[in-house]
Amino acid sequence: MECLADAGFRVNLCVSKCDAALSQIKSTQVKTKLNSKFMLQDKKRSTPDRAFSYKALVAILLALFYTMSSSAQCSGAPSLVLTNPVLMSGTDMQVGATYRFYNAAPGLDVEVSILTLNKGAALNEMDNTSQGYGDAWQPYVTAAAGDTSSLDWKITFKKAGTATDTTLPCLAITAIDVDGDSYYLQEFIQASTPGSYSIDPYSLLTVTFDGVRTTSVGPISTVPMIDTSHREVMFQMNFQNVNTIIYRNGSISTKGTEDVRHTCIYFKPFFTTFTLLPVKLTSFSGSIGTDKTNLLWDTEDEVNMQSYVIEYSSTGRDFRNIASIPATNSISKKRYHAAVARQTGAKAYYRLVQIDRNGVKTLSKTIVLAVGSNINVTSNTGASSNISIKLTTEKQAQLGVLLFNQNGQLIQSEKKLASTGLNQWNLSIPNAKDGMYLLSIRDSSGRIVHSNKILITTRN
Repeated sequence: MECLADAGFRVNLCVSKCDAALSQIKSTQVKTKLNSKFMLQDKKRSTPDRAFSYKALVAILLALFYTMSSSAQCSGAPSLVLTNPVLMSGTDMQVGATYRFYNAAPGLDVEVSILTLNKGAALNEMDNTSQGYGDAWQPYVTAAAGDTSSLDWKITFKKAGTATDTTLPCLAITAIDVDGDSYYLQEFIQASTPGSYSIDPYSLLTVTFDGVRTTSVGPISTVPMIDTSHREVMFQMNFQNVNTIIYRNGSISTKGTEDVRHTCIYFKPFFTTFTLLPVKLTSFSGSIGTDKTNLLWDTEDEVNMQSYVIEYSSTGRDFRNIASIPATNSISKKRYHAAVARQTGAKAYYRLVQIDRNGVKTLSKTIVLAVGSNINVTSNTGASSNISIKLTTEKQAQLGVLLFNQNGQLIQSEKKLASTGLNQWNLSIPNAKDGMYLLSIRDSSGRIVHSNKILITTRN
């Protein structure tokens, strides 16, 4: 008996006569989500006598394949218990403080450091178990008034009782109760380079991926208590072969006062089906012309993609569709270009919605273009000792060039003065080790004008 799921509800389908392809999965029980365009349109219909077309059977096989592949990405994740953190160094609840959770599992300690407190965020308490769950880590984090504030943690796994790092082959970190205050505030979670994430079919969360960091923003509504039965506000990130994670708690607030948020972070899995993160979108940038806005994005290893939908917003919050570009499903590097109508207003926000052939949607990062500021940047995607950057601008601009590693850590930063016209720079990277990096160029206001993933390889 095959167990299928459409739009979050399960349907049992007995297949008595299958062709050779179906016989390969005859005894398998799996759960997957299929696009309602070709599956059941009504939850209440009975299914034993339903006749499926050949195309539907093919779609089922594809969906089963992708689900099994996704589930195989991180199986057997442990359940860690994080209780009674001990301050090892630094000042309690301040940047630089390092805590250790002893015996999170047999032979394993977990070390947690405060990396940064951003835009007025503060740590009110390292672990509070007055409500919620005693075996989860539950910090109290202060959300700043009227801003997007956050706290960055560095989480490292150690052999028990030692300073020796250890690597976990599979790990799930699940944020519980990612919600709001019903009026002015939304919580969010962010981390670098998980292999996949998991959410409920009826999730209230908005998930985005910028090529390095995965972000989940909760609703503004409140879900009562800290309760793992409310899976609609739970966000699970799945990691493989991991030693260190950069993890962010944050809040988006329009409230006039600070608000202390009781967060809950479990180091164990709650979901069994995963959504693989799209690594094919390697860059997304744009420039404003006289009457058009030019958007560019680079992809590689496109598989099962249907289209890219361009969304625009004048505020960065309420987006609408303005164009759709068919995917080519190129296995090599591919550059897409779209010229869309120039928008009015001081700023224009754009993002891409990546849609695959099963109807699964993934949001890109959001880029912000300032009207009257036309900066166009290109950079190479592979490097050994230098990163080549070409930049044109209509007027002189002070820019910051930043390089982040795959954990989201800033490893290099330079200030550059761009002259009117063409600028060519070679960014030396003497301290970079082999791996994937994110190049980010920002103007004097902090606005990102260019970002690109760079693969740095061994230098001889």
